[in-house]
Amino acid sequence: MVKNNKTFEYDLLFGELREQRISEILQNKKIEVKTERGLWQETGNIAIEIAYRGQPSGLATTEADYWLHILERDGQEYCSLLLPVEVLKNRLRELYTYPANGVRVVMGGDNQQSKLVLVPIAALFGVN
Repeated sequence: MVKNNKTFEYDLLFGELREQRISEILQNKKIEVKTERGLWQETGNIAIEIAYRGQPSGLATTEADYWLHILERDGQEYCSLLLPVEVLKNRLRELYTYPANGVRVVMGGDNQQSKLVLVPIAALFGVN
């Protein structure tokens, strides 16, 4: 643990530690990658698949350690959300318990065969 003393050296050390952590994740962990195109800009939501054709899929069955959700804007990568899978699952359970957060389950995808959790991005991070 690094003591916070608000100096350049502290910031540099903190940055280097985070770079090492990201390198470790990218090299040694399984990552499930999903891309969100277009609608997130209009709705503020991301869609996370939990079932397909009545069978668990997506987040419900992933064996990945991390979930990488890429947000595209005008066909280009705009930003990426990288969450440990267990953190994401726990957060969705919390949010679904209190529907006032705007989280809802809908059918979508090809021929409406995917069960999706629509999650307001702000709610995902606890922002009201």
